[in-house]
Amino acid sequence: MITSSIKLKNIIPFNGLLLLLLFVATNGWANIEFFKGDRISIVGNSLGERMQHDGWLETLLQREFPKHQLEIRNLSFPGDSVSSRPRSEGSSSLEDYLDLCSSDVIFMMFGYNESFAGKAG
Repeated sequence: MITSSIKLKNIIPFNGLLLLLLFVATNGWANIEFFKGDRISIVGNSLGERMQHDGWLETLLQREFPKHQLEIRNLSFPGDSVSSRPRSEGSSSLEDYLDLCSSDVIFMMFGYNESFAGKAG
């Protein structure tokens, strides 16, 4: 759970890259409001983690909002799910990382792994 000490302007959940690309292709960024200096955190599993290898999302955001000076951090790890973040004992929590990053906007990339659990998952 995100602690109340985190003041978020937007939390944007989506199930995978295709949904984000479809959203941007059909609506542009019209439904997402960014402010100058917003700090964006990407949280998710392997799908989000693999985005660290290519900077396409960061490039797209910087191109669309050149005067906003957006900061983007990828906090995704393989094996994570909405309700589970397997880590060694004593590791920082997601809430700690989001506090440390002072996240204003969070892209949550979950859904594919969870889909294997069916409706109950």
